[in-house]
Amino acid sequence: MQSRTGIEFNRDNAYAVVMWVVKNANAYFDAQLIETYETMVDLANVENYVSNKRVFQWNRFRYDTAQDERGTHFRLKVGHRMVLEYLGGLEGGYSESSRGISKRAADFVCDLIVCARNLGFEVLDQGPVEHEWKDSTARTIRFKTAAGKVESLLRVRAFFNRNVHLQCHPELIHAFNVQHGKLKGWLRNDAEAAAELEIPQETAAKHFQSGFRLTTTSALPMLMSGERGVA
Repeated sequence: MQSRTGIEFNRDNAYAVVMWVVKNANAYFDAQLIETYETMVDLANVENYVSNKRVFQWNRFRYDTAQDERGTHFRLKVGHRMVLEYLGGLEGGYSESSRGISKRAADFVCDLIVCARNLGFEVLDQGPVEHEWKDSTARTIRFKTAAGKVESLLRVRAFFNRNVHLQCHPELIHAFNVQHGKLKGWLRNDAEAAAELEIPQETAAKHFQSGFRLTTTSALPMLMSGERGVA
């Protein structure tokens, strides 16, 4: 990047950069969801898919031991208070940038909020910096339901032992479980998601659809309208 700071910034170059972002953004959205989800899996209790309790059918679940040493297809527990060990928690110092919570814990909460928005949740709060983290009192991140009701999306408690207690709205956990299973190739359709995750068919169908997506066709009109506005 430093060696390319002399590139001319003109309309064509700006257009090329924007189109590159549009084409690659979706892969980053998916990667962020997987990484955030599996951070929770690594640090908290999980449940197995229903099929893990039966004999695997090779054409349904392909297991690569080099990629997953546990050999299970997992899901987060709905309504369960997850204890995320050694995530960061509270820190001794205080500044306006951290407000008492460690950077790692704050980044994780921010990632959760971004993923929630990408999954279609109308999150009302920006993140952990809106709160002061001087003790282990629960802080709430809110969202607005489709019916317009304001509810708790996340309840977060941070501790000096570097642990974070997290409680998510059940609908957020359903969305995470379905999309993660879909992205990993474990769930091929909404019917399979409903059966494996033991959730209602309508819930599986709603969350099986891809979350927020950028497309070149949706971006082009915006770029062209901006171009027409240039004198």
